[in-house]
Parts: sequence; structure tokens; C-alpha cells
Amino acid sequence: MWLVTPKAVPSLPISLSWFLASLLAFGSGTGMARAHIQIEAAGSQVGQLLRQVVEEKLLECHLVVFGDAGAPGSIMVTLLRHLSESGYPSRTVVDVKSLEESQEFYDLLTKDLRGLGMLNCRAFLIDVTPLQSQLLLRFLEDIELYKKSDTYVLLVGPDHRATDFLSHSVFRNTANILYFGHRLRPASKDVLNLMSPQSQFARGTRTRSLRPQFDRSQFMRDNRTEREQRIATYTRCFYCNDGEENQFIIDTWTPHAGFTYSANLFPDQFKTFHGHKFNVVAMNWFPFTKFIQHSDKGGTVVTPQDSLDIRMLNALAEALNFTYEMRTPWDNQWGTSTPSGNWTGIVGTLQYHKGDFSMMLSWMEPRLPVVDYSRIYASEPLVMVTSKPKPLSQAFALVRPFAGSLWFVTFVSTLAAGLVLWLLQLWWSKMSGGEKLEFGDATLMTWGILLEDPPVNIPRNVTAQMLIGWWWVYCMLITITYRSSLVAHLTVPGKSPTLDSLEDLLAAHRKASWTWGFEPTYGSGWEWLKSNQNPTVKEIFNNIMVLELEEQLSRVLSGRHAFITWKYYSRSIIGSRYTNDRGYTPLYTGRQDFFNYGGYGWGFRKGAPFRRRFDQMKQRLIESGSIPFWLDDLIETSARKTRAMNRKKEGEEGKVDEKEDQSEQESSSLKVLGLGHMQGIFYILFIGLLFSGTVFLGELVAHRYCRPEYH
Repeated sequence: MWLVTPKAVPSLPISLSWFLASLLAFGSGTGMARAHIQIEAAGSQVGQLLRQVVEEKLLECHLVVFGDAGAPGSIMVTLLRHLSESGYPSRTVVDVKSLEESQEFYDLLTKDLRGLGMLNCRAFLIDVTPLQSQLLLRFLEDIELYKKSDTYVLLVGPDHRATDFLSHSVFRNTANILYFGHRLRPASKDVLNLMSPQSQFARGTRTRSLRPQFDRSQFMRDNRTEREQRIATYTRCFYCNDGEENQFIIDTWTPHAGFTYSANLFPDQFKTFHGHKFNVVAMNWFPFTKFIQHSDKGGTVVTPQDSLDIRMLNALAEALNFTYEMRTPWDNQWGTSTPSGNWTGIVGTLQYHKGDFSMMLSWMEPRLPVVDYSRIYASEPLVMVTSKPKPLSQAFALVRPFAGSLWFVTFVSTLAAGLVLWLLQLWWSKMSGGEKLEFGDATLMTWGILLEDPPVNIPRNVTAQMLIGWWWVYCMLITITYRSSLVAHLTVPGKSPTLDSLEDLLAAHRKASWTWGFEPTYGSGWEWLKSNQNPTVKEIFNNIMVLELEEQLSRVLSGRHAFITWKYYSRSIIGSRYTNDRGYTPLYTGRQDFFNYGGYGWGFRKGAPFRRRFDQMKQRLIESGSIPFWLDDLIETSARKTRAMNRKKEGEEGKVDEKEDQSEQESSSLKVLGLGHMQGIFYILFIGLLFSGTVFLGELVAHRYCRPEYH
């Protein structure tokens, strides 16, 4: 653009000055008009290109168009005109300059565009040519574009800025991204200043552009000689540069010929990862995850061992051609929320993008804003581990066959039968004048029949005989039932009641001062206990003891302590450490499951573009039945190896453990009754003798001090 000022021609004659000024003004206007025509022509060609891509690839997507509607020859205006001509209905238009109008409008638009994440397909058409690039990129970060890796992004800007925009951190997770380079006018020079430190580090160390297959000069033609230009189409590949990121030209386009090589503009980047190394974070939790930790310090590299998640990870690594490095979280925790909204442990590692994904992690709704999950592949509820019920004392074996209510009914019915018999005999004696029956004799008669010692002389009247006959049948059924149940209780002693629910645990706590505990892992189970509003669960959490695994199980074996833990984890521990070769274990796992939250998945940093590919591969493992087979195999194999190692270490081969003897004796079909089984009988004999002696002493005292005087 030409500019003329009065200082340009101070000493020339007025006529000549006027002539030159007129000539220069004419030339300036002609240049401006010519430049405006060229910009409009180039903008129209770019708009035609975008229309072709949208109609061929993104017809079912909701479009969001970003640009400067007020700029001369604006690509945004041209594109909207082309879309209107094609009748494309689903679109949102954002004028970049309007983002500066008010903070309220900015926040409202940010909220609306975040809501587009619910749509199945989204496409952003962004003109980065204007000078408002800084505001636009900040806005894209605020709408959390990085969390929507499946969003299609089409960028339009100067050819020489392609690498700068494709490497920008705001597009760090965008898998489907294209950059159409033109020569309309330069982009904002502050783009590099907008790049995050991570992106600048990547550009300076690992990222490098491949040499184009064609000379760039053949893509662009001089606008002074020909309006038509070849537009280079750039793309960004995450892993094709030996597992690292790279940008390159995928195709070229002209208005008359279209795309030169008809390349697939949105190829699947995740069929192979070209040896890329992923950062994996995990906690030791066999049988799902197991590794050798060389240091107690958090965040250190570990050596994976055979376990379910490691088998799955190795299968995926072989199929998708990637490697991995596994570390523990910096605080050696699973992850729990803090009042500030941040998370600890594995969840916090993924929240701050310090890891690509994790091994097994419980699905929890509060974690969803900061972590993406893979599909569920296993479910593991919380259970309660206690010591096995102890045999009940045989002193009460004689009364244990009947419940207390049945004993009460039997006693009352016997007294009632004696009372009815006495009343019938009393009424019969008054009516017939026969011999009456005393109340004590009637009661002893009913008790004698019940104890299988019937009286020799029974009443002669038919009414009393009918009553005694039915009472005899009743007593016979009662005694047969009692006798068979007594044999079972004497041969197989009863056990103390098991604790299968949290309600049972609280009842035992109030009755016998039971305690309970949880490991200091602070994962989803802890989060569930902490946030649960159920009164029972709240009381459990308020009195919980946080102790290490060995201390928990030691207290369980000592009695009156419950260990709240995970089902498969406890199964592997019990099977390997507390079960002998005959399958006996002194530990009992409650039947009720708590917090069956849905299952385990792998956690991914928010917006990780490769998560869907991992899901597809994991689904194949699930459908093949490999996961449950591997899980059972790992638990059984680990239990056998640990028991064999313990026998070899302690020199116990060929010896029989006392608990083993007890288990064998309890399972034997032949039982020899001993003094312990029959001790209840001797207790009854002792009580009877004591009672008889007391009565005898009472009679002596009564005879001595209360005997009648004879005159």
C-alpha cells in the first residue's frame, strides 16, 4: 500500500506536485483494489476447499466456525457462503473479535461449546490468519478442546506457520487435524509465545518435520501471474516418527483438480505406535498388578511381574507395537480427593498429565472430571475377613438342639397338660364320686411321660385316658426330634456365628468389643467409606483402624477383629499364606459384598487420543475369555508356589499341622465321643446333686426348728 504525505514533495512546483500526488494516489488505489481482488480470490479458493472437505468427510458433524467476519476477503465469510449454498444446517459461528466484547459473553460461549462434547461428531473450522490468534487459542484451551480427542479440527493459515500451530499444546490430543497453508497474509507472530513449555521442549528436542515428498515451490504459484494456487494440506502424526510426533504434507489441492493424490485425510493413527514408549503408573495389587519396587520412594521405576494387568498390557504392546515404563505414584496411594479439588496418588498423576495411563483403577463418579476410564474388565467388591468361627462349648450341647423359644413352649405345655389333667379329674370326681387326682401327681405324670418314664397307674376314666394318650404322642415326637438333633450336636460341635455384614460387625462390637481395620491405600474403597451417608457405614468409618496388611491379619487371627478389604486380593493372600495343602485356612470371608461399584478399568489422562484403540483390544481379550482364565490361574499358581516355598523354608515337608489334623478330624465320618462331648451330662448330674443336697439341708433345718410338739 502506497502512502503519500506533504513532507514527501516540499520543493516542487505546485502544478508538478499536484500531478505527482494525483498519479501516486491513482497508483495507490489501483494497488489496493488489485490486492483486495487477489485476497478475495484466494479466500474463495480456500472456502471452496473447506466446503469440499466438509461435504465429503464431515457431512454428519456439527460445525463450529471460528474466524474474523470483518476482515476483507474473510475466509470465514466465504466458507459460510459456500455452506449456505450447499444447505448445510448444523453449524455454530464464532466471530473471534466478539470474544473481546464482554467477559459474560465469553463465559456463556465457553459453557455452550463445552456442551458440544455430548455430540457424536464435532468439527472445528478455524481461520488462524487474523491477528487475534492469541485470544482464539486461549479460548480453545478454555473450552477444553484437549479433552475431546475425537474432534475434527481444520486450520487455515499462512503456509510457513503450519508447524507452529500443529505443535501447539491446545491441539495436543487432537487426532484428526489438518492445516491448509496459504499465502494471503502473515499470521500473528506471537504464536510461538503462546506455546506451553512442554510444547517448546518437544519442538526443541524430539519433534522434527519429515522432508516433503515434493518441492514446496510447486504447491504455490505466484498470485501476480495466476490467481489459482496449490494449497498444501499438512497433518500431524502422533507416533510415525519412530514413536514420536511429526508434521508433514499429506496432499495438495487446486480448485480445478481437487486433491492431487486423493489421500486419506483422516487416517487411523493408532493401528501401530511405532515403538512409542508410554508412561504407566500403577500400585502393587495382586492378582491384578504385581511388580518389584526397588525403592520405597514414590515415583520410582518398577519391574513388572506376572499378573493380570501385566499380561493384558504385554498382549496390547505386542499387538500395537509400543513399549512402556512403569512407575509408582509419587505418594504411593491410589488417589483420594482433597478439599482443594485436587487428587492424590494415581488419580493425581493422571490429573496433572504426569502419566499416560494407569493399571487397574476403580470406576468412581467423583474421579470422572479428571480421569478417563477404559472399559471395565473385572469387578472386585469389598468383603470382610475374620477368623473362622470357633467350636462352641460342649457344656451346653444338651440344650443346644432346641432353640430357647422351643424350650419355653415345651416347659409351659408340660405344666399346662398337668393342670388340665388335674382339673378334669377334679370335675370327674365331683360328678361321679370317684377318686380324685392331686395336682402334684398330675404334673409328675405329664413330666414322666415327657421323660419317657410313664406312670404305672393311670386314671380309669376315658376322658383322662384320651388326654394322656394324645400327650404321649406329643412327647414321643418331641423326644425323637430332640434325640436325633442331640446326636448331631454331640458328633459335630456347633460353631460360633459368622460375621457376614456390617450390621453383624456392629452387633459384635457392642456385644464383645470387636474392632475392624483397612489398609492405608486410600483408594476407591476408602473414598466410599468416607463419603457414604448410611448410618451403619458412617459408624464403621468413624471407628476404623488404618493398619498395614500384616498387622491386620495378625489381629484377625487373634480374634475379635475384622479386616475390610477386596475380594480377589484377599483370596490371593489367604490362598498363598494362610492355606495348607489340604485346603484348610483359619480365616473366613463374609458372604456379603460391599461397594460393588461396577469394576476395574484402566485410567487415562484426560483426552488421551489412544484410549479408544486400547478399549478395542481389551474388548477382544474380554470376549475371548482370557481375563477370567488368567485371573483364576494367577491365584492358584501363586498359592501353590507360596505354600511350596514356605514348606521348603521352614522344613515342614512330611509333617502334619495341628490345624490340618483338626480339619481332617472334623471332616471324618467316624466320631468317638469323649468327655468333652458329654460334659453337659456331668454338669447336669452335678447340678442335680447340688440341688438335692440343698433340699436335704433345708429339710434338716426345717425338721430341727419347725417340728411340731406332741402332748
